[in-house]
Amino acid sequence: VRNATDPASEDFWQYASRDGWDQRQVESSIVAFSLWLVAHKLMDKFTPQERKNIQNWLASCTAFTDHGNNWELFTAVNHAARMALSERWPEFEGDEKSFRSDLEVIDRMYAGDGWYHDSLDGAEYDYYNFWVFASHTLYWDMMVGERFPELRKKYRTRVKKFLETTPYFFGANGSHILFGRSLIYRWGTLSPLMLAYRLGLWPYSIGLLRRICNSNLA
Repeated sequence: VRNATDPASEDFWQYASRDGWDQRQVESSIVAFSLWLVAHKLMDKFTPQERKNIQNWLASCTAFTDHGNNWELFTAVNHAARMALSERWPEFEGDEKSFRSDLEVIDRMYAGDGWYHDSLDGAEYDYYNFWVFASHTLYWDMMVGERFPELRKKYRTRVKKFLETTPYFFGANGSHILFGRSLIYRWGTLSPLMLAYRLGLWPYSIGLLRRICNSNLA
């Protein structure tokens, strides 16, 4: 992380594009959430300038704002992580206005019953209902949900509705009917189930959750 976010390092990840779509905008959400998860162990090992480098790289991944689809949740999580980290480390700063704007776009894709369309034109349902819409709303919930109780209530209600039917998407051997272009998509189907259990939102037994996760990974 120290080298990847340092512009002077040969291992620098490079800043994300300010003018268009950039895969860094996607990956930054997981980088940001992961940093928040281990911040109590990791962040004080960085110098103030190194923390500023991390802030600058994450901020570059939210500079482009004209996505208009599920990518809005990637930038929302990025902002949420930096807002949460700023409570202890002043080098970090997230933008609440941008965070709310991202979620307003997500709301326009909501299809009811806990499910989302994959775009504003309402034409598709796909893997992102597990990996992005369910998982990423729980990521920001964990980081800043207490700050935004009205948003937390709305999205938790949707996730709980979504979880009611998720067991039906897994076969008895753990297989599921969805497909994706990468391993993170495949593993991502389990993320909202595990996160929901951690937050007390999983509506079924721990035994069913364990069976789904163990058999799916196997």
